[in-house]
Amino acid sequence: MIARWTLCIALGAAACASSNDDAPAAWSTVFGALDRVALSVWSSHPDDVYIVGGGLDAPGIDALALHWDGSHWRDLAPARAQTLWWVTGRPHDASDVWMVGEAGTVLRWDGASFTSIGAPTQATLFGAWTAAPDDVWIVGGLPGAGKVADNDVVLHWDGQHLVRDDTLPRRGAALLKVWGSDPDDLWVVGEHGALWHRTQGRWDDHSMTSSTLFSVHGCGRDDVYTVGGSQLLHFDGSAWSPVGPPIYGSAIGVVCGPDGALITGAGGLKLRWDRRSGAWHDDQLVAPWDTDFHAGWIDADGGNWVAGGNFNQASAGTPRIGVVAYHG
Repeated sequence: MIARWTLCIALGAAACASSNDDAPAAWSTVFGALDRVALSVWSSHPDDVYIVGGGLDAPGIDALALHWDGSHWRDLAPARAQTLWWVTGRPHDASDVWMVGEAGTVLRWDGASFTSIGAPTQATLFGAWTAAPDDVWIVGGLPGAGKVADNDVVLHWDGQHLVRDDTLPRRGAALLKVWGSDPDDLWVVGEHGALWHRTQGRWDDHSMTSSTLFSVHGCGRDDVYTVGGSQLLHFDGSAWSPVGPPIYGSAIGVVCGPDGALITGAGGLKLRWDRRSGAWHDDQLVAPWDTDFHAGWIDADGGNWVAGGNFNQASAGTPRIGVVAYHG
């Protein structure tokens, strides 16, 4: 269990909040004013948590990569200007963490140092999923650019090389997230309702909307979620269908865990599903609420993490602000 946030990192106006194991489960602000937006959070276990993000092209601001070891937060200082959009790894493995982002950035963290891996694209890489040290999938593109070479980007790491998977049909869509239940069950979502399923070495088109799907995640072959805007869809192993209560705002992130699911999005959207009771808990107006949450994570203890900031409003000259919160 995470007993207490014991250290605030001096990242601009970063703010930390304390947490007590004996208190009822509630949302607490871990970082309230990072000087970079937080875009992704992931953990191999509750005492091994990573947060990534960046300045979104703001001059003089490097990528954000923070690590919680159960006692302290540490700035991993990747020392590069490109914003990191996603962090992922495998359960109970703290020695192989992947971070991807702008301009084809791919970083591999072994618990002590970064290795930069060359990618055959300069597109922004928005998502990644790891099945094994020699089986990693990464997706990306250039939102709004249409049918250009750096859209419909799917990359695969085989343990030696990161190569583009050109078997995916081209639609001129930036691909935003990827998740799999196992190496032969892979889902990819993105612009224009892109919803691809890869199994037995081929891609099948499951698209059912023209609206962007921002994220996909699941707990098994027959328990997969995807979100985008007001849409929350669930795959039961045979078909996709709408689930959940109405979404007031824009859903951007989704994650599934043993105890339920967590949907994140604009306007403080934090929508939790309790698997045991079947109840949905709408925490959109529970602080922190005056920000946008890009992604979430459910750790092995059932703790809910959300990462965000003003990424939807970020523009030249606008100060970047990152927010991270925890429910548990």
